[in-house]
Amino acid sequence: MSYSISPRPEIGEATDGLHELGGIGVSVGHTTRRGLVLLAGLSVLVFTTRCGGWGVTHSHSVTAAMAMLPQWEQAVWRDQVADMTRSYCMFPDKAGGKTPEVLNEVRPYLYYGEKGWLLHYFPAESEAANRERASRGFVWVAQHVISDLKAGELDRAARYAGGLTHTLGDASCPIHSLEGPFDLRGVINLVHAPPPEDPYFNVWAAFWSGGRPEASSMITQGYEPCLLGETPAEIGAHLYFRYRDILAQTRRQLVEAIDCIYTNEPHDSERWRGVWNRMGLVMPRVIADLYHSCMCIAFDRITAEDRAGLAAVRKRAAENDLPAQCVLPDWPTAWSPQARRQIAAASLDRLNAAGMAVLERQRQPVLNAAAELDLRDAGLAQPGNVLNDYNTTAAAVQHHVTAIARALRNGDDQAAARAAGVAAAVFAERASPVRCLDGVGGPAYQAFAQLFAPPQELPDKTALDVVARRLDAVSEDTPAYRPRLLGTSPDEAAFHGRNAFVRMAQESGYGLVALVQAHYSGDTQAIAGRVSEYKRRAAEFAADLLYTAACIAQERFIDEDMAGLQTVDLTQVPWLRKPGYAGGPYRSQPIVFGASLQKEGRKKVPLQLRLPIDGGEAVRTFERGIGVGGHAKWSFDLALPPGVFASADMYLGMHATLGNVASYGKEHGAMQLGITVDQAVLFDSGLLTPESLATHAVVDVSAGGRLRLSMADRSGHWANYGNQVVYGEPTLIRSPDAPRGLK
Repeated sequence: MSYSISPRPEIGEATDGLHELGGIGVSVGHTTRRGLVLLAGLSVLVFTTRCGGWGVTHSHSVTAAMAMLPQWEQAVWRDQVADMTRSYCMFPDKAGGKTPEVLNEVRPYLYYGEKGWLLHYFPAESEAANRERASRGFVWVAQHVISDLKAGELDRAARYAGGLTHTLGDASCPIHSLEGPFDLRGVINLVHAPPPEDPYFNVWAAFWSGGRPEASSMITQGYEPCLLGETPAEIGAHLYFRYRDILAQTRRQLVEAIDCIYTNEPHDSERWRGVWNRMGLVMPRVIADLYHSCMCIAFDRITAEDRAGLAAVRKRAAENDLPAQCVLPDWPTAWSPQARRQIAAASLDRLNAAGMAVLERQRQPVLNAAAELDLRDAGLAQPGNVLNDYNTTAAAVQHHVTAIARALRNGDDQAAARAAGVAAAVFAERASPVRCLDGVGGPAYQAFAQLFAPPQELPDKTALDVVARRLDAVSEDTPAYRPRLLGTSPDEAAFHGRNAFVRMAQESGYGLVALVQAHYSGDTQAIAGRVSEYKRRAAEFAADLLYTAACIAQERFIDEDMAGLQTVDLTQVPWLRKPGYAGGPYRSQPIVFGASLQKEGRKKVPLQLRLPIDGGEAVRTFERGIGVGGHAKWSFDLALPPGVFASADMYLGMHATLGNVASYGKEHGAMQLGITVDQAVLFDSGLLTPESLATHAVVDVSAGGRLRLSMADRSGHWANYGNQVVYGEPTLIRSPDAPRGLK
C-alpha cells in the first residue's frame, strides 16, 4: 500500500551529521587516557592504553618532555607541572563551551578563532598556507611563554605552553594526523576495503572505536632537547618543520596500523608495539624542544652546545623548505593505446561468449577507437567524480549506452564500433590506478602519497610515482565472465551502471596499497598480477555496458538476465548521501550492516523490531538490514529513474530492546522516521518511543526522483543512546511495466 500523510517540516529537510560519498564531514576532537610509570634514574616511559584515539596522552607527553629538560629548567616548572598535566594541556578539549570559565580561563591561551586556528589543529588548504598559519600560531605562543617567564608569571606561561602541547600532541594521534590540507580520512576509506562482513565499516574510525592496543610501550632514552631558535619568530618557523615530522611519522604507520586492526594483531605483539612506538616517539621530544627553547631565551641561558644544535636545525630547514608537491602527469589517458586495445578486446570476447557477437564483425574498428581515445576531446561524455557526482556519472552511462544502441539499431556499423570503443576506453580510465581516486575534491594522490615512506634505496620513489604511471598492456588469460544486463532502457542502465561504476572504482582503490608494496619490494610478478586485475575490472564493466546496449538495440531480454533486475538490495547500494556520524555508541561508525550496537562495550546485537501481528505484537530478527545511530537529523538518499521501480519495501522503526536506555538526562530514545521522494512524503512515523511498534512500509516510488530515508531526534538530545534505528530487508521492487528499448 502507499502512505499519504501530510508533510511535516522535519521530513525531507536538509540534515545534520551527513556526508556525501567520497568525503566525510566529521570533525573529531578526541583524547586518550593512559597510565604512566616513570622509572627512577631512566627516561623510560611505559604507557597502557585504555580508550580513545590512542595518540600519546597529552598529560603524559608533558611529563615525558619535562623529564628530558635540564634540571634547572625542571626546577622552574616544578610548581606548574601538576596543572599542566591535569588541566592546561587539555585546554583545546575544554574550549568548545561558552561558560565563563571557558571564555575567561581557557580560550585566551589558545591561538583560536579569530587568531587563526581551530581548537585542535590548524586548518590549511595548501602546504604553503599550512606552514604560514602554523608558524604564525607557534610564534604567538612562544612570545607569550617567553614574556611571561621573564615577568615571573609562571602559571600564565604554563597555560600557553600547555595549550600548544595539545596541538603538537594531536599530530601523533592517528585520527588527528589525518587532518590537514588534504582529506586523509577520505583517502583511508578509499584505499582500505572494509571487512566483507561489514561493508559500511568506516576504516579511519577504527583508530578510536576499539582498534587500539590495550597495552603498549613507548621508550624515550637519552634525548637532549634542541634549541629551535634565538627569537620567537625563529622558534615558530623551525617548530613547524618538527611538527610536520610528527605528522609524517604518524601517517606512514597508518597502513600497517590498519592491517594490525584488521588481522586482530595481539596488542602486546612486537609488531603492534613497533607501530605504536614509531607513531609516538617523536612528539614528546618536540615538546621538550619547545619548552627548552622558550626557557633559554627567557632566562638568557643559551649555551655553546645549544648554538651548535641550532646550526644543524637551521641547515635542515634551509634544505627542506617545502616538500615537493605531487603533480599528476599530463597524459590524455592513464592506459597506453596497446592496453586500451587489450581492454576493448577482452570486453568483446566476453560479449561473444554470451552469444551477443553483434560487434565482432567490427572488431578492429572497435579496438582502434579505444586505442585512439583522447580524453581531452571535449565532445566525449566522461564520468564525473567517482563517488559523489551522480548526475555526470549516470548521464555518461546513459549517453554511451544510447549511442551504441541507436547505432546498432540503425545498422550503422561504423558509428556503433566507434561508440563501443570510446565507451570501453572512457570507463576504463576510472578503473586505472592513477584515476580511481578521483573524487569530491579532485584526485586524492597528494594525500595518498603521505601514507608511505619510500624505501631507503629508492628515496625518490613516492607512492604517487608508483601509481601515476601510464599502464602498458599486460598479458593475461581472459577469465570466464558473463556480462550483466544493466537495464532494459538507457535510464535503468544509468542507475545500475552508476552503481557498478562506483564499485569498480572502489575495488581499484582498494588495490593501491598492495600495488605500491609490490613496487617497493620489486616483485614484478605481483605488479603484473595487480595491473591485470585493474584491466579485468575495466573489461568486465565495458562488457556489461556493450551487452546492455546490444540487448536494448534488439529488445532481446532473456529470463536469466531479467531475474537479476527484479529487486535491489538497499543495504548494498552506494548511496548518494548517508549518515557520516551518529550519537550513542555509533559515533564515526554510524551504520552497521546486519546488526545494531549496544551501549555496553559497543558490541553488536541482532537487528530486531517489534511488529504488530494478529492483533498483538512479536519481535522479529533480521539478518539482512542495517542498524543506524541517531543524530539531530540525517538521511539516506538515492536517485531513482522514473518508471523503473514500483515500490520501496522495508521494515523500519526503533530497535526492539535498545531504545529504553537513559542517557544525557533523557530516560529513553525518541525519534521520527520518514520516507520521501523529492517533495512527496510517502511515510511519516510520527513520534517513536520504545513503546512504539515498528512498521512494514511499502511505498510507491514509480514516479522516480530523490528517494530519502530520514531520521530526526525527538528526545531533545541528538546523541541519545536510545535513538537506535533499524531498517529490516530494505528493497526496491522493479515495476513490471518498466520501459524497454530506446525512446
